[in-house]
Amino acid sequence: MPFDPVQGKAAGTIPISTFVKLNAAANQQFLSCGAGDRPIGISTEAAHDAPIPSVTARTTAAVSGDQFKYYPIGSICRLLAGSGGWTANDMLISDAGGAGVTVASSTAAQFVGAIALETVAAGEYGLVQSVLMAYTGT
Repeated sequence: MPFDPVQGKAAGTIPISTFVKLNAAANQQFLSCGAGDRPIGISTEAAHDAPIPSVTARTTAAVSGDQFKYYPIGSICRLLAGSGGWTANDMLISDAGGAGVTVASSTAAQFVGAIALETVAAGEYGLVQSVLMAYTGT
């Protein structure tokens, strides 16, 4: 069963279809995930800017102070693929910009934020299921 997006308040700029996290400095506010961060969901595909012909790059979901929608854990949605893209069934973590990258084998705990449901190349938006689990390697 798919989950509907829920609303949150941005505490900074959040790109579309990227991992988001809670802001530890402000209750009930969200930031874009960086590398190694623990995601709480994935921002929706809805852009902050209106579809105006002069605005060609509509890649921002929210800026600081905006209300925005994100997909909570358990949702099936689109996520921007970071460096290297991914293969279906890969476990995905956040890169420095909030995009999804395949988890590397490691003994250090990493916060998996999604499971890839299809194979995509870097820079594409791929279907994933949002999850939250710690991974410590194989």
